[in-house]
Amino acid sequence: MLTLPKCEFCKKYRYDAETKKETCEAFPNGIPMKIQWEPEENECNNGIKYEEE
Repeated sequence: MLTLPKCEFCKKYRYDAETKKETCEAFPNGIPMKIQWEPEENECNNGIKYEEE
């Protein structure tokens, strides 16, 4: 079974193809790999949480 990081399904997720950088409202300078694989219930950063698209 293929599993993808939760961030890719969050409406706050952004991917910049030019810089190949994954960012979001919680992590404007880049999403840490550890955060991407945490359960959806966990807070991402600064009170911002995962929100499914």
